[in-house]
This record gives sequence, C-alpha cells and structure tokens, in this order.
Amino acid sequence: MQNTTERQPEEVAQTKGSSLGWLRTYGPDLACVLTFFAFGFLWQMSILAWQPDYLGLYEDAARYVATAVAQDHPDAFRYDSVVRCARSLSELPVMMFSLIRIAQRITGDYGSAMVSLLGVHVGVMMSGFYLLGRVLFRSRFWAIVLAVLNLAPVEAGFGTYWGITNYPLPRITFAALLPYVWAMALTKPRSSRMQLAVILSLFILVFAHPINGLPAAFAIWFGFWATLWTRDTEPDRLQQPTPSASKTRQIIKILALGGVFLVGSLWMMKPLLQQALIKQTDVVQDAGVYGLMGTYGVGNGRWLEFPLAMVQTGTVFVFLSAVAGWVILWRKNRLLAKTILFWVAGLVFTSWCIPLLIKLALDQKSMVSFHLELMRAIRQLIGIAILLSVWGLAMLDRQKHARRYVQTALLLLAVWFCANDGGKLFGLPLKSKRQLQNYSAIAQGLAPRRELIRALRTQTPTDALVLPFEFDPMLIRYGAIRPVAYSERDSLLLAVSGRDVLLWQKNNIEAEKEIKAMPWSDEKMKRICNWARELHADYVVFSAPEAVENEGFTKIWKNDDYQIFHVTPTK
Repeated sequence: MQNTTERQPEEVAQTKGSSLGWLRTYGPDLACVLTFFAFGFLWQMSILAWQPDYLGLYEDAARYVATAVAQDHPDAFRYDSVVRCARSLSELPVMMFSLIRIAQRITGDYGSAMVSLLGVHVGVMMSGFYLLGRVLFRSRFWAIVLAVLNLAPVEAGFGTYWGITNYPLPRITFAALLPYVWAMALTKPRSSRMQLAVILSLFILVFAHPINGLPAAFAIWFGFWATLWTRDTEPDRLQQPTPSASKTRQIIKILALGGVFLVGSLWMMKPLLQQALIKQTDVVQDAGVYGLMGTYGVGNGRWLEFPLAMVQTGTVFVFLSAVAGWVILWRKNRLLAKTILFWVAGLVFTSWCIPLLIKLALDQKSMVSFHLELMRAIRQLIGIAILLSVWGLAMLDRQKHARRYVQTALLLLAVWFCANDGGKLFGLPLKSKRQLQNYSAIAQGLAPRRELIRALRTQTPTDALVLPFEFDPMLIRYGAIRPVAYSERDSLLLAVSGRDVLLWQKNNIEAEKEIKAMPWSDEKMKRICNWARELHADYVVFSAPEAVENEGFTKIWKNDDYQIFHVTPTK
C-alpha cells in the first residue's frame, strides 16, 4: 500500500519553486537589511576600537549610562546627589535605561554597553526607512536612498541633530522606531484596525523618548483627521477606496483613540508637566544650569535657531524639494498628502504654540527646559522633508521626460548629505592602520584613568560617596560604579527638583568656584576637607598632584595623574 504521507514529485517541485520564488521576491530586501546591520556593527566597532572597556562617553551619553547604573545598584546609590532627589529628570521613563542594563550583562561594563547598542540602532533605523520606502515607493533603489539620507547628522539648532551620531541616545532610539509607525499610518490611513495599531505603537515611541515622542504622537494622531476631509472616491494607490462610516462615527472613533493614548501616557508626561509648571526663581536664574534655566523669550532670537540652522546646513534645499514632492503627491494621492500636512501642523502646534501659551500663562516665568525641549521636537520636520523629497523623485522617476531633473536633484541631495558629514559615516567602519594606531595612543592615554577606576572599585566600599575634584563625575558613576556626592554637571538633571535642591546646588557651585580660585596650599586642602565633610563624602578624587595629606585627608592611592584621599571623619 502506498504511503499517503509521501509527497509526489510534482508537489516537491512546486514547493521548491515557491521557495525560490520567495527568495527572488524578498531575497534582495533581506540582503539590504543584513547589509544595514553589518554596516552598523562595523561603525560600532570602529568606536569601541576593540577595547576591553569604554570610558570615553560624552555629556548626554554619560548621563544616561550613569542613570542606568543607579537603577542597577539602588542601595549603593541611595545617597547619590541625583538619585536622592525624587524629582530629577533621571526619573523620565526612557527605554534607553533598560537597553543599557541589558547590554551590560553581555559586555561586562556600562560604557561598552552604551556603544554596543549603536549597531542595532543603525540597522533598525535604516531598515525602517527602507521598509517605509518599499511600502510607499515600490522601489528598492529609492528605498535605499531614503534609508541612507536619514543617516546624515543634520544640525537642527539648540545643539541637536536629526540622524545618527556616535552614541545611541534616546532620540536616536526614537528616530529608529519612527519610520515603522509612519509606514503603518500611511499604508491604510482609513483602516480602524491600523489606526488602533498606530496608537498602540505610539506608546513605544514615547517610551523611547518622551520629549520627542509626545509631539510626534499628537502629530500622527492629528493626521487621522485628514480622513474626514478626503472623499472616498479620491485616488488612493495604496488601498482601494472603501465606503467609510459617517463623519460622526469617525469623529467619535478618532477622539476615543486620542483618549486611549492620553490616559495611557499620563504617567510618562508627569515629569515634563512638573517641569513646565515650575516657575523660575532667582535661585534658578543664577544656578548656571547649562543655559537652560535662563529666560528665553520669543524676542531674544532663540526661536530663530531652527530656521537659521536649516539655512546654514543647506537643509533649506531639502525643504524646498519637499514642497515640490508634496505637490506631486497631492496630484497622486490627496489623502496621504493631507495626512502628512496634518502631521506638520501637529508638530508646529506642539513644538511652538503650546510652549508659548505656557510661557504667557505663567507670565514668562516658566522653567524654560520644557519649552526648549519641545522646540527640539521640530527637528522631526527634517525627516518628513527627506521623505517628501525622495517620494517626489520616486514618482518623477517613472516619467521618462523627467529623468534628467531627477538625476540633478539626486546629485544635489548627495552633495547635501556629504556636506552634513554624511559622507564621513561610510569611512568610519573602514579604519586605516594609522587611525587604529591613533586609537591605540588614545587607549594608552586613558591608562591612568583606568587605573583610577580600578582602584576605586577595589579599594573603596560599594556605597562609598565620592567627591570628584576637577574630575569627570559621570565616569565615577558608570566606570567605578560609585555614587557621587556633588557635581556641577548634575544641574540639568536636578532642574525639576524644587527650590531647596536648587539652592543646595547653587551654594555648592559657588563653594567649588571659590576653592578652585585659591592657590594650592594647606588652607585650600582644609577648605576641600571641610566641604567634603559637609557633603558627607567618604573619598575625594584629585586630578592634581599638588594635593597633599593633612589631618582631614589620608591618601590611599595615587598614580602619575590622579590621587584618591579618604576623608577622616570628625571626632
């Protein structure tokens, strides 16, 4: 009797044919995605330079890593100058903290953990924009162009960028996830199920970066209203026209979706709302907190930083081509054109109008950080402009008479990409022998610092409170995993901690300035000792060889560049 489970030769051939057909259809896409991740990995390793640990994080990256360390070691950091303040910006619910803590389990140290996330971010971001391009353009070439152009670190004013830099900050996590949400929102803009999926995905965006995620979420939700002003009979290339529900039902549905998001994200908005409603005081005004606590009114030029940056970086050309791309899209698909227009309106409203109303309501005395951070959300317009520019070129590329204009515009986009340091990105993974030698020299220069970090970890208790004197406090936190008694660089993290904390911070900033202005002497060492005792510090790290022992200090370790002193408790 013949085995019925044995497949016939025709079925086997058909199965093989379907497998080959799948490879022919999606194989190139899979190859592109793998290339994106391989490029990201090479970029990541070019920064790590195959070091056993990484101690070179700069300001923002170091803050996030230090906060992740504190979350991993709550008992040891309970007296840290930032952790002990319940209302610090380190309480923001940011996905990056969890990612760093997970990566540290693999890398073994927190600095390398931060950098090791770069490759994943590059791969996810490029794959996301590639997917968005494949969905909208139906062209692999233009999808790759879209993915590559969004890598360029374009300055957007206020020292912020659109694109990717060497460290995967939360805003880069947000930018890496954003194209997937855009793809869902533009694929089936009238679908109730897709709209619900978009709303749920917005929670992930806000969790990735609340400051950017909230304006983006409002803008994308606001785009749903475009369906109310678009007739079902208007052309829609991505889906066939379908009869829609009554406008009343659509309005109720959109409002309900907005309500779901609002209720679900209130816990993530709390720290930002606290910051927005804190009024400035003389203490805040004089705290010298990174320029974020001064009053920036509308008339002092800060509002102009974004348009000025767009002119300086040549991105104004991208915006002009985006307008042309939107006009072409309007002729092809008015629903999608209106949806993107509503996105822009939503971003402008949340980034400019709401902060301005808060400033006016509080008589221009609101904490400016909230206003400034929301202004930074406008950089998302660069991503929208790149999308519309490439979209317009992809549609023109189908018309033979327009090929010459398309080639010229593509060349100008390439020049703009390279002018904004985009061209340098592709040189990063290909380090020459000389560059690797430079990295070796840098690593040798970091050797004394590594010795200091090792000494702190081996010769001090895990909960020892350390006072850095002219030394990087964040490095003590994420390198030595020791809490810090005070640091001027903590001012930004303490911005929403209230008057008492800010007054404490201000007094210590002034005390530190007075001590640094003194020449090295026994009197200066006594002042440092008394200051350390006031801060309840157990150890002081010096980067000066002039520091000497006295009745309040006992030297426990030194090398050619650094010294560690134990603070003798008062009797």
